[in-house]
Amino acid sequence: MKLVIERDAESEIIQRIAVIAQSNRARYLAHYNWDPSDMFDQSPARVGDEPSDQYKTFVSLFQPNDIVWIGAVKDSGNHPQNFRAASEWLKLDEPVGQFITGSAFKEGTISRSNDNVEVRRFLVVESDELSKAEIGAVFQLMRDLFKMKLYAVVDTAGKSLHGWFDAIPNPEWEKQLKAFLVPMGCDPATFKPSQPVRMAGAMRDEKTQSLLWFCKEGK
Repeated sequence: MKLVIERDAESEIIQRIAVIAQSNRARYLAHYNWDPSDMFDQSPARVGDEPSDQYKTFVSLFQPNDIVWIGAVKDSGNHPQNFRAASEWLKLDEPVGQFITGSAFKEGTISRSNDNVEVRRFLVVESDELSKAEIGAVFQLMRDLFKMKLYAVVDTAGKSLHGWFDAIPNPEWEKQLKAFLVPMGCDPATFKPSQPVRMAGAMRDEKTQSLLWFCKEGK
């Protein structure tokens, strides 16, 4: 008797998407190449150069009552001071840390974890291996092929850029998008709802983590 191993349809789709991304990676990165200077020039909204302006504009992406975490990477245990409504964070002239997440947390949360996420507002896309223009190509690719709205591009004051997109609507789409983005060179860690990412308006080694591109309504 011959043993037949059946693959489910979803696994086949995921595998096919990964193959498409890997085989077309060079072509996609070249075709959609988006330089940071062009991002800045093409931004739908102009944001002030002051760190406080950058910070407040960025936090305004969240709903006023959203419980937002801001802090340092290690501020993930018993740290109630790092969880405040977006409207409360906006009363400060500067953030209390360099990091934020793309999610809103449950009322009374004191620990940054996936279990404490109330709602995911945004998916943040970034890469440690692609150049800034190449990750810009990925941002353009997501807007063009996946029809996902872009809300912000944050220059981390380091080697990378972070793109803020619509939250993923369902687990199936998340698996498919992840299968595409990881072979393109993107970091899978940012698919975690509570993953800390660089936020605009915070200082890093005397440089501002700044907004290169911003559209509050998404575009």
